[in-house]
This record gives sequence, C-alpha cells and structure tokens, in this order.
Amino acid sequence: MRPALLLAWPLFFLYALWAAALQAWLAAPGRLSEWTPDLGLALLFAWAARLRGGRGIAAALLVALGRAASSAEPPALLAANALGALGFFTGLARALAIERPLPRALLCGTCALGTALVLVAARTRVLAADGPSVGVEGVPLWPGALASAAACLVLGPLLARLPGTAPLARVRR
Repeated sequence: MRPALLLAWPLFFLYALWAAALQAWLAAPGRLSEWTPDLGLALLFAWAARLRGGRGIAAALLVALGRAASSAEPPALLAANALGALGFFTGLARALAIERPLPRALLCGTCALGTALVLVAARTRVLAADGPSVGVEGVPLWPGALASAAACLVLGPLLARLPGTAPLARVRR
C-alpha cells in the first residue's frame, strides 16, 4: 500500500467522524432537529463515483463507523444502511449519469429517507418490546431527506476535495 493511502484512510475516517458529530449536534432540540441533513451520506456520495473496487465499501464502512461513534443506533444497522446506499448508487451509476450534482443530490435525499425509515422502524420495534404504549409515530422524515439532498448539492464539491484524501480518488486513464 502506498504511504499516501496510509494517511488518506485515517483522514477520511476523521472527516466521517466530524460529519457525524456535526450531524448529532445539529439534530439537538433547538437547532435543526428534523431538518438535520445526513452529512455522512453526503460525504459518501461525494466520493462514491471516484472510488474504485473495494474502496467504496471501505468508505461506506468508515462513514457508518463514524456515525456509530456519535449516535445510539446499532452499528450493524448503520453499516447495512451505508452499504445499501452505496450499492444503490453504484447500481444506478451503471444505468444513469448520477455523477452530476443534481442527480447525485436527489439520490442522496432518497437514500437519506430510506435510511431514516429503516432506523425509525428499528427504534419502533425496540420500543414496542418495552410496552404497547411506547412508539415513534408522527416523526416527519421528509425534512431530513430534503436537507440531505441540499447538503449533498451544496457541500458535495467541497467534500470531494477534503485535504489529504486525494490519493483515494480513482485515477482516470
């Protein structure tokens, strides 16, 4: 492995960790709450088209690990969501031109909505085990999906050029 890659992966994880920490801070009551974007997905989608081979999977797992460090969601569920979003991205990338900013942002918002649905369903299932009167109903998920799409559109070019991560990018020949 090249020495530049040995530094690039820890830096990517550090950026994923910072994105998750900022997301957790923004999700607090009195700040953005339900309008909080999924910054980890925005980071992953900024890099998904540029990573080759197993690097996309590694990036998705690092994004999930960063989010798991600052949230109460199960790490396995976060990893499954990140890998599912990456799989959805790469599957659609073969058929459509989603490397462009607007389609990528729409896909990010769609995946953020899907991720939120899965996480709310998991929370509801856990809370239902505690008693029949406990649940998570009426939680609006579309504001977070819309904010995630906007964050991907606005921050995507910046997230794709984070310092120290250039060796992770695909080399075009």
